[in-house]
Amino acid sequence: MKKVFFVCTGNTCRSPMAEVLAKSICNNNDILIASRGILGNGSPASQDALEAVLKFDLDLSNHKSKSITQEDLKTATLILTMTNEHKYLITYSFPQYKDKIFTLYEYVLNEEKDIQDPFGYDFTMYMNCIKELKSLIDKIDFEKI
Repeated sequence: MKKVFFVCTGNTCRSPMAEVLAKSICNNNDILIASRGILGNGSPASQDALEAVLKFDLDLSNHKSKSITQEDLKTATLILTMTNEHKYLITYSFPQYKDKIFTLYEYVLNEEKDIQDPFGYDFTMYMNCIKELKSLIDKIDFEKI
């Protein structure tokens, strides 16, 4: 089974929103899609992330943040980070997995651009973030992963 992980800082906003968006688009049952954080600690998705995904008829109510593990990295087919810093932190600690770690922008558009963290901002920022995530994830050909 192929595994795709979306990674952000705390796994409460960007990566869980990316996870549920990707799951809603990917029709391949042979691909496991999950999200992780650099510092995930069992927290639920942020309230604004819950409300943002509801606008797309998606649900994060059962989400609990998790940190990316070496086992995740080992078994992953693809790891998509929200920022260059996330990518750097993972590849610095685990250089053996660098060939399967990309920022989302790098993987989709071959651009060096970060997805800004909406945490601590107003709901408009969350909506901008989820729209940006959706526009990128819609371009992923999950069959070619």
